[in-house]
Amino acid sequence: VCDVFEVLSDPVKRKAYDDRIQLAQNNKKMWDEQHNRWVKTHEEWAHQAKERSEARMKERADFYESLKRIKEEKQRYVEMVEQFYQELRECHPEWESRRQVALQ
Repeated sequence: VCDVFEVLSDPVKRKAYDDRIQLAQNNKKMWDEQHNRWVKTHEEWAHQAKERSEARMKERADFYESLKRIKEEKQRYVEMVEQFYQELRECHPEWESRRQVALQ
């Protein structure tokens, strides 16, 4: 308590004390601002990384969906061609015997 009274009663020591307090407050304010900028930058980066990841996942899902559609279309085409050949064989039974000879 005596030291505090001595510092506060001496104008030079009081000014030095006030200057140290002001400097500490300014440093804390500056550190807080830097920290807030870092947090904001980090949150922005995380948000952009999440958006990029979601975009890649959507592209992948779209790609696999298109592959699925292509396979389904190919299967329908194969079935349609097989049905066409079956109808031709039914209309012209000799074609099947010619085919069997050609395959030998």
